[in-house]
Amino acid sequence: MTFSETLIWLLTDLQYARASFVISCDLPRAHPAVIATAPFFFQLTANRHADAVNLHATKLYDSSRRLSIPGLLSLASKQAGTFNHASASEVRKEVAIARRIVVRFAPLLRALNLRRNQSIAHMDPTTIVNPDQYIKDGFVRTGDLADLLEQTGLILNRLSMLYRGVSLALDIANAGDYRRALDLMSRSSNPVAL
Repeated sequence: MTFSETLIWLLTDLQYARASFVISCDLPRAHPAVIATAPFFFQLTANRHADAVNLHATKLYDSSRRLSIPGLLSLASKQAGTFNHASASEVRKEVAIARRIVVRFAPLLRALNLRRNQSIAHMDPTTIVNPDQYIKDGFVRTGDLADLLEQTGLILNRLSMLYRGVSLALDIANAGDYRRALDLMSRSSNPVAL
C-alpha cells in the first residue's frame, strides 16, 4: 500500500472510532423517558459502541501490522523525501513527535489490548477467575480515550498536510443522526407509545 492509501485507510478507522466514542458517551445521557422505553437496548448499544472504540483503537495502534499508526510512521520515515509539502528532515521531525505521542499512550494501549484480548474479541478465564485484576489492568478513563482519538487525528492530519497539503475531516458527516431520533423521542409527550 502507498503512504496515501495507508493514511486514508487509517483515517476511516479513526472516523468510525470517533463516531462510536461519541455515541457510547451520548446514549446513556439521553432523556430518562427515552431510555425507559428500551433500557436494555440503550445499554447494549452504548456498550457495543464502547467495544467498537476499543477494537478500532487497538487496530490503529497494532505495532505488528503495517496498516497501523506505527506502520504509517515507519512508512513516512522511509518515504520522507517523497512528501510534496515538506522536506525530508521536516517529515522525520514530525514522525519523531508522533512516536513520542504513541509512547505516551503506551499504558492506555496496554489496557485497551487487555480488554480486547480478554473480553471483547476473545474470552479469557482470567476475567472470571481474577476479575479485580482484570478491572485494574484494563481500566480505561473516558478522557484518556478521548485524548488518544484526538491525538491520533492530529498525527494523521499533520502527516496529511506534509504529504498532500490537505487537512483531513476527522468526523463522518452524518455520525450524529441518531440525535434526531433521540430528540424526537424526548419531545414526544408519551415516549413509551413510540
